[in-house]
Amino acid sequence: LTSNFEAYNLCLQGRHFRDHETLESSHKAVELFEKAVQIDPDYALAYAGLAEAYIFLRNTSLISEGISWQHSQRKADLLEKAEAAAQKALKLDDALAEAHVSMGLVNHNRGDKKAFLQNLRRAIELNPHLPNARRELGLELFRHHGKLREGLTELREAHQLDPLSTVILANLGSALLANGLIEETVSKARQIRELSPTTMDEIILLGEVHFVLSDWRRAERYYRKFLALDRAHRAATVEAFARGPLRRIYWLESRTQEARKEAERFLKPNPDLSRAILYAGLVADMEGDHLKALELFERAYRLSSTPVERIDYRAFWHSYEYSTWLGHTYWRLGRLKEAQEKLEESLEFDRQRLAAGDESPQVRIGLAEIYAIRGEKGKAYRWLQQGIEAGFLEYTFLERHPFFANLHDDSRFKRMMAEIKAKVGVMRHRVREMEKEWDEL
Repeated sequence: LTSNFEAYNLCLQGRHFRDHETLESSHKAVELFEKAVQIDPDYALAYAGLAEAYIFLRNTSLISEGISWQHSQRKADLLEKAEAAAQKALKLDDALAEAHVSMGLVNHNRGDKKAFLQNLRRAIELNPHLPNARRELGLELFRHHGKLREGLTELREAHQLDPLSTVILANLGSALLANGLIEETVSKARQIRELSPTTMDEIILLGEVHFVLSDWRRAERYYRKFLALDRAHRAATVEAFARGPLRRIYWLESRTQEARKEAERFLKPNPDLSRAILYAGLVADMEGDHLKALELFERAYRLSSTPVERIDYRAFWHSYEYSTWLGHTYWRLGRLKEAQEKLEESLEFDRQRLAAGDESPQVRIGLAEIYAIRGEKGKAYRWLQQGIEAGFLEYTFLERHPFFANLHDDSRFKRMMAEIKAKVGVMRHRVREMEKEWDEL
């Protein structure tokens, strides 16, 4: 706590700007928190806020300014500043829940997820009513661990604790979508607009709904609408979640020119980013240059920290399957020993996720992909069915993805797709009705 009203007021303002998650607001948040600690050097809460502001500035700068994620001194400098501020907050008040959250974010950005979860659980132990701790825990559980139901529970709790936060509402909407609760997701998007018409987070949320329902035309309209906004009104981190599905749409629809342009946009500022290199490989493969694709897949695989990267569980476009793509390409080129080696890496990765309690359909679909590539149709269909039963709805993805080429002509595969289409058709109709009612108000 602080007895200095000016420092307290600056801290409140800093939290307000931090939560907007734009490059401009992140700079402003850092400025306000720095002023707060200058006025009161013993204000632990201000140091915790400053640490989070440095983290937000680091991430929004990297995305907005196109700095290479792999080799950026600024990235390292901001993380060092964040850690110093978090440590100062803990030194001043080890019982301050916000200080443990800020240290958790530092650990998360260093890649130490175990420490991150420990920090968050300690924060909740100290203050069960801290919405940001619940929010971060919920996001981590559903996005990175596949604990869809537990993550949703935490985000519902965060929303109850802070019902006016559009950031928490947007995160809750994402968790609802990951759990297949489509109508409730759309309702949350509407609440976001009612609370703050200028945030535009509901545009991304609705785009994700239509993407998951394979209604790519509507999804694309939402994403383009978001990207057309003035940069001051869109979160840099959310911008990345608009371009990601657009890239996937261009690729799956064989829109060569747009896909190539997007690959260049992604790769030029990030020449050593494994995700950008993988997408460039997908475009080369789509254009029929399989040797160039192989070269890019091999490079992406070498630079990646894991054979498969699943960064989110709202839709399958969040998966980066380096070893699977490499194995698939080796298989097509007749290099079967190398193909089996890489595909086995992917299998082991997803087996470990299942053993750790991952509930997501994406992991099950990932296993189906590998068995389909290898021509083991019985196993492919078994995992495909499990993925569908777990809530996978993106039938157009399954129909067009080359990993499932061995299944595409099977009557069994076509029946499964018809069943998903019928289910999705009902959902699409209801979502469009809700949007129409919304627009008429």
